[in-house]
Amino acid sequence: MNVFFSLHILKFDRHVFTHESLGVIILELLTGKSPSEALNGVDLPQWVATAVKEESTNEVFDVELLSDVNTMGDELLNTLKLALHCVDPTPSTRPEAQQVMTQLGEIRPEEMAAVTTSEPLVDASTSR
Repeated sequence: MNVFFSLHILKFDRHVFTHESLGVIILELLTGKSPSEALNGVDLPQWVATAVKEESTNEVFDVELLSDVNTMGDELLNTLKLALHCVDPTPSTRPEAQQVMTQLGEIRPEEMAAVTTSEPLVDASTSR
């Protein structure tokens, strides 16, 4: 499973998605869990945040990601932290879309190079 999905979705008009939604989608990809799935009585972002605070992050990652020899631990952890930043309970502290794209590029620079040279698969004006 390739967690580093195409970042062209970040080129959409800012009204197409919220930063929180993007964070939840990233958490879904990393954990393999649905955001509607109750995890010890808390929602997905809270469950992941608790695991990070308790330093038990290996418990949150999808087993397929952990078994992939090409997946780097630091990349997963940094992506997880970025996703948590996107779902911060205080909206004003969430990163802007451009910041998210930049930070994802810093986590996996070779993936960003491919994205910045390709055209988006979906036109934002037709996705409403």
